[in-house]
Order: sequence, then C-alpha cells, then structure tokens
Amino acid sequence: MNSEAGGQRLASFRLGNAHLAFEAGTISEVIRREQFTIVPNAQRQVLGILNVRGNLVTVLDLAYLLGLDPVESSDENRILLADTGSERVGFLVDGVGDIFEIESSSGDGLPANLTPALSAVSQAAYRTASDVVILLHLEAVLA
Repeated sequence: MNSEAGGQRLASFRLGNAHLAFEAGTISEVIRREQFTIVPNAQRQVLGILNVRGNLVTVLDLAYLLGLDPVESSDENRILLADTGSERVGFLVDGVGDIFEIESSSGDGLPANLTPALSAVSQAAYRTASDVVILLHLEAVLA
C-alpha cells in the first residue's frame, strides 16, 4: 500500500535471525499458530491446511521456501494470511514485528549474505534503529 508521499507500509516479522517484511497491504490478517491438517503427498513447502472462519487456508513453510532454518515451535509463532487473488495462503513465522512506514526511495542494496532463495524474492533492505529489514515480494515467494 503506497501512501501519497511515496512511502510504503511494511508488516515485519521474524524467521530465525532474519527480520523480514511484506507490504502491509498484502497481509490480510495475523493469527496465532493453530493445529493444521496435514495434506498427504503435498509438496514439501505445504505444512497443511487450516479452516479460518469457514475458509480453507493453505499454510506454507516460508522458512523452507527462503532456504532458512525451520521455525521453532513457540507461543510467539504466528501465521500471516495473504490473499493472492485466487486463494488465501498462510505463512508460518517465528513472530511478528511492527507495521511501519518507509520511504520507497530509502531502500539499500541487499546484503551479500542472503541465501540464494531469499535473495531471489527480496526487493530491498531497509535500516531501522536496531536492525535491517528485508522486504519480500509476495508474488515472487509464491511463484
């Protein structure tokens, strides 16, 4: 979601030591980790399916898709829900951060130490007061 001043609102989250974000407008909801139903013979990135208020949601292993360490089970785990147009998907993450606004032109180049899978779906890096946040491109993650 772009603001009139040329900024973007980002919804940040953690996967292990990585501080990542999607554009806030692409995330429709954040829910607590729930027990999902395993889908036999599903692709490796599919953790299972959830029923969210009568709608089936495919829960994806974002850490696996990005070449990162698996999510450690904890009370901080959340599922980010995103509507892709054709379906609703969920991404399991270690924890959620803030929603904040950045200037679109303030992005830095991507760090050299990103995994190839993470680098391929990253748009830009943004410095915060305490960290660097990597902005992911939702459509590229799902491709």
